[in-house]
Amino acid sequence: MTTDSTANSSSTGVEIKSFRFVSVAFKPDFMMTDMPNDYSNTRIITDSKDTKAKNALGGGLIFAFSFGVLVFVDVDPQERIAEIDSLSRHLKVDLSERTVTEEFLVKQNPNEKSRAEFSCLIIDRVTRERMAVLALIVAQSAAMEYYERVVSEYKSRVLDVAQKVAISGSVNMSPKKLNMLVGQALSMRHEVMGVLHVLDKPDIIWDDDIMDKLYEDIRAAFDLPDRFQALEYKLQAIQDSLVLLVETVRDSRLYGADVLIILLIVLEVVFTLLQRFHIFGW
Repeated sequence: MTTDSTANSSSTGVEIKSFRFVSVAFKPDFMMTDMPNDYSNTRIITDSKDTKAKNALGGGLIFAFSFGVLVFVDVDPQERIAEIDSLSRHLKVDLSERTVTEEFLVKQNPNEKSRAEFSCLIIDRVTRERMAVLALIVAQSAAMEYYERVVSEYKSRVLDVAQKVAISGSVNMSPKKLNMLVGQALSMRHEVMGVLHVLDKPDIIWDDDIMDKLYEDIRAAFDLPDRFQALEYKLQAIQDSLVLLVETVRDSRLYGADVLIILLIVLEVVFTLLQRFHIFGW
């Protein structure tokens, strides 16, 4: 496998190496059933419906996740570009727009204490199972970044509507468009929850004492728990704001209907009086 650096073997027989993980998140999701045949799930310890992997031509590994993220481990930049183009043609989706790219360095060194640092993990040995777990975490971070950007855009749209309401006192948007925004917010929240449910600890971790101890530290290095909670809070706030706007529009329409009913009643009373006292010859 191609690595960034390789030193002499240690006394334990494990080489000192560095593995570079590069995650690339895209807008479209991946249908695992439509992936090329050279992608298999034989080295994946997570749900095979959501993840697959393949050997890179240069000796590295490529992991594909159903939520639209590719993770390249020690893959040459030119091969990364070629793989993305090939996958785009095979799946017939546009992968030209790369929304997020993140990197993470893993150092295999049995002579040092295993620990997670910012953008780097030092561990005694890198197995394919551990590599799959690390690829999953890196992919989650990239997906989180993508959704953080999307949610920020939705938040800006909702704030824009709210500011117009504050100025004009009314919602200058049709109920249909507001309902569409609510539906989009609900769909986005459901999608985020569906993607990030894999934040649960993989089963393989329970059988690996070192990874079990490092797992939370690795997630903390990417700030995944806090970012997930912040994202969930923003989605809930957006949804609540949109629901209030929809209720405001509904109440204003009901108010208009009430006023119209009152006017009709007043008119009926006026006509009755006119007829009763024969005003205007009635």
